[in-house]
Amino acid sequence: MTTDTHPNSVNGQPPITIHQTHDDGSPAEIEGEDLTRFKNEIKYLTGENAREVAWRRQWADDIRFCRWEGQSPDGLKHADELDGEAPFPFEGARDCRVRSADALANEHVLVLTAAAFGAALNVKPMEIRDGGWADRMNTLLRWVLFTQLGADYVREIWRLCQYQEGDSPAAAVLGVWWRKEEALRMELVDLGKVITEAAINSGQTRESAPNFVEGLKAVLLDKEQEAAAADWCRVAYPALKPARARKVARELREKGTASFPVKYVAVNRPEMCAYRLFQDIFVPLNTAQPRRARCYFLREWLTEVDLVARKTSTGYGSAPYTDTFVDAVLQHEGKTGFSLYERNAVQSDGANNLRLVEMSTDLHKGEYEVITAVFRAVNEDDVPGIYALPFSCFVDEAACRRALLDFAHGEYPFTWFAREVLTGRAVDSRGVPELEQTDQQLEKFIFDSFSDNASLAALPMIETPRSRGKLQLVIGPLKQQKVDRPGQIRYIEAPQYPAAVEKLAILLRERRDQFWGRISLTNPPALTQLHQQGRVNLFLGSLKDALKQMLQLCQQYLTDEELQRITGANGLAVARSREEIQGQFDLDLSFSTIGLDFEMLVKMAEVIGRYILPMDTLNTVQRDQLVRWLFNALNPNLAESVWRPSESANADETKDEAINFARIMAGDEPPMQAEGQNFALRLQTLRDILQKNPEIQKKATPLSRQMLEARMEHLSNQVQQQQNAQIGARVGASVLGG
Repeated sequence: MTTDTHPNSVNGQPPITIHQTHDDGSPAEIEGEDLTRFKNEIKYLTGENAREVAWRRQWADDIRFCRWEGQSPDGLKHADELDGEAPFPFEGARDCRVRSADALANEHVLVLTAAAFGAALNVKPMEIRDGGWADRMNTLLRWVLFTQLGADYVREIWRLCQYQEGDSPAAAVLGVWWRKEEALRMELVDLGKVITEAAINSGQTRESAPNFVEGLKAVLLDKEQEAAAADWCRVAYPALKPARARKVARELREKGTASFPVKYVAVNRPEMCAYRLFQDIFVPLNTAQPRRARCYFLREWLTEVDLVARKTSTGYGSAPYTDTFVDAVLQHEGKTGFSLYERNAVQSDGANNLRLVEMSTDLHKGEYEVITAVFRAVNEDDVPGIYALPFSCFVDEAACRRALLDFAHGEYPFTWFAREVLTGRAVDSRGVPELEQTDQQLEKFIFDSFSDNASLAALPMIETPRSRGKLQLVIGPLKQQKVDRPGQIRYIEAPQYPAAVEKLAILLRERRDQFWGRISLTNPPALTQLHQQGRVNLFLGSLKDALKQMLQLCQQYLTDEELQRITGANGLAVARSREEIQGQFDLDLSFSTIGLDFEMLVKMAEVIGRYILPMDTLNTVQRDQLVRWLFNALNPNLAESVWRPSESANADETKDEAINFARIMAGDEPPMQAEGQNFALRLQTLRDILQKNPEIQKKATPLSRQMLEARMEHLSNQVQQQQNAQIGARVGASVLGG
């Protein structure tokens, strides 16, 4: 493999590009030499050194989707599909699509998505805060993920897992952005509303308001003062254009009401985007730490409508595009600066040399490529920041001014996900198809040969006399073979399928199960658990970083009113400064793959209940958290529905036992239960009531005192039984025999 030199290299030394803004970091125009540096980075990403990476990706796709030359739709080998060459071993032989790589990748995806959607989410404050802060933040996180994002979250996580497991390099990127979109709606106003808005916007005081209202009302109703009325309408609604303001003033005067379109915030929420490496997002190949990458390039294929809409809307953290940029991009339909990574762009010449094939622009007909560079740079004071700049490889000006990403967390809005960590290079991660290729080919050989042998056995060749000509060996079901001696026509018995191949198939399956840590009869359960838990831990470690960024954006952009509506809490404390947002909380994201094996989960629960909890004589186990974990492992949705924090459960237990005390004092005995209650807390509640009001027991009737003593004895017995599991379950005796 040949190497190339970076376009910005000096004397063959690796360059440091796009690293300095040459100003204070404020929004600035980018053109000329600065824009060329970004384009040169793309040239480097599509140079000689990148061809092997691009080929690996295409190769992995061919393995997973079982693509090769000469295929026919019926899964058989035909000369017509092989440019006239005779297929081996015979015409119509099997050409099986063995999808072991696809099956393995999908199996891993199922485990990872189960972990993502079933993981226990827990926001932990890093500082001393009020007791309900963490509960409110947990409510916010779940609401954003499963209510606001909903199906979008599910789809993006699935895509992310597919990219991570099925690609080579086996990595993907999850972007977390804040999406804010405006739309139009019709506003219906009357005289009173216009006057109120005008008074607020013009700064009227309470003292001046009465005179102001009467004076403005007279202006709005006076036909001779329509121009002044229109001006006041624009004071009330500054977005109104002059012509539309005159129309509103006229309708108010004639009808008493007026309607006009106004902008409003239609979408204001976080957004998650799964990016496929070297298709949707590009990163320098020598990147070691993705959080400190030199730059990222986001590629979008926009339709003409979407591209023109960018004149008023925004892209990834950028300003609206200029008219001249949009007009220039519209002249380059279907063109890409990353042609190296298009399907079949890189091919092998059979001698381990890769060549670049010119791609047709029809692949992206009706689409236009726009690239957004997201990069780290220092300003003239050597202070680092993260910037965004959209541009096109085919246009000599940027789409808009370079902008500083104003995310308070101070990080790239990207989280790197990799199937494995092998070396110091982030892209050195091997995907399932790449690792499974040779075994899949061997399995295909076994399936093809077994199917061909079965075809020959079911429809064997026929031996017939040969009168003349040279001997020709013709192999295939019901094929005729001419022989030297005349005689009876008979079937030629097919060779017996080798038993060694059957053993090879078994060994292949066992080796695959062991290598990937699959659930199987021959695999030790501990090995399967280690493989699955290892994959889940690596995945959730990255997902945790992405979810934390999402919560930080919610803290930054949601108003207190919105947060209060989501969490249902008054006075919700929300971090607003960069310092508070960056270090205010941590996020715990945990999932045990034991829950994927029901039998193992049951055994684990039995061990905890039979051996561990009885040893906990000092009550050191947080039993509410243990119950929550087991519920999550069994069914996360069920856990979310039925589990509640211990503070809430204890409050309800205390309240219920206080009611029981009142019932006893009234002569009504509550039922005594053998399980399902916090007996120690209930016993303490009764003792606290008697301690705070010792006279109350003297006022009770003899029957009530007897009921109270019986109940306290029952609760005490239950507490003792929990402390010593050797004592059998024993329910307190009811005074009334209930």
